[in-house]
Amino acid sequence: MKKVIFLLIISLLVSIPTFPKDKFTISLVDNILLSFDKDFREIYANGAFFPELKIEYRIYKNFFIYSAFGFHKKETEILSIHSKSKHSIFSFGGGYNWKTSDKFSYKGGFGFFYILYNGKIQNNKATDSGFGFRIDLDIVYYISKSFFAKASIGYLCAFNEINDINNILITPGGFKLGLGLGVDF
Repeated sequence: MKKVIFLLIISLLVSIPTFPKDKFTISLVDNILLSFDKDFREIYANGAFFPELKIEYRIYKNFFIYSAFGFHKKETEILSIHSKSKHSIFSFGGGYNWKTSDKFSYKGGFGFFYILYNGKIQNNKATDSGFGFRIDLDIVYYISKSFFAKASIGYLCAFNEINDINNILITPGGFKLGLGLGVDF
């Protein structure tokens, strides 16, 4: 998975000169996911760190579509029993960018996500998946003409539960808070 993301980033960077001017935005945000699900909190404590790579394409004036990939994982060892789990989250949607000045803009978005769960405890493996919707609000501060920092808040809500390696049903999602950097080109 890491190789695929690396190749995607390299191919995007190599093809930047062919992109239409001021149409694309790439950002990397480190979020913390705060879930309401008590079983999720039992496994991931009060929150799970959730880095996310987001690519936006402006389709008309201030309207954009986006695609994003994020993940969070946990490894534990209790009584010499090693377990690990990983949630990969793929998202797509659209939104609107309110540019209030040369330095600030606000972005609101709505989309859908697909979550893929992989867990392993000793020699046992489990895989499950789910889907849902997400709402995002970003406050963007432009450091230079095309380089920016942003604060992000949002909510992810799954339509179904997923079954983890310990046969515990978890509802993915919750509030997310994040800080990140990005570039317009």
